[in-house]
This record gives sequence, C-alpha cells and structure tokens, in this order.
Amino acid sequence: AYTLSLAHGLRALGHDVGPAGAPVFDTLRIRLNGMTARDALAAAWARRMNLREYPDGSVGVSLDECTTRDDIESILDCFAGSAKVPGPADALLA
Repeated sequence: AYTLSLAHGLRALGHDVGPAGAPVFDTLRIRLNGMTARDALAAAWARRMNLREYPDGSVGVSLDECTTRDDIESILDCFAGSAKVPGPADALLA
C-alpha cells in the first residue's frame, strides 16, 4: 500500500512514475520533473536515505516491510523541491 501511496504523491508533485493504475510492487523508478537527480539524492542523503541513481537521470526508490508512513512523507519531501508535499501518506492511498 505504501508503494501506491508514494506513487500518488510523486505524481501529485509532477514526477513520472509510470501510468496510474499500473501494477507496482516495492520499487519505483521516478522520472523527475522540475528538479535533477542530484537535487533529490542530496535531499535523501541529508535524511540518511539511500536512493538509486540511473544513468538517464531517473531515480529509484525501493520500500520494504519496515517502511513507515513517516518514511513515505520523508521520501516525498526529497522530491518536493520548493513544492508543497501533497498531504499525509494515508490520504494518498488509492
């Protein structure tokens, strides 16, 4: 459920995570809009999060069974730039 929540939040921030309603498991590949991979990675590193950088400038995020709502909100903060994060993770669940 948190992977869907994260995908909805990232779409709300203007990033591409694939078609809405497409099946997801625990990993998202984010094609950024309005920021660079370095921006997102720097924000993640500052929060002690390790994200994957792809050669094409997209960023990968993998979640696991230990991921919490607070983690999702922190990840969204990394991709928000100057935008407002679109609400609490629970509100983003489809």
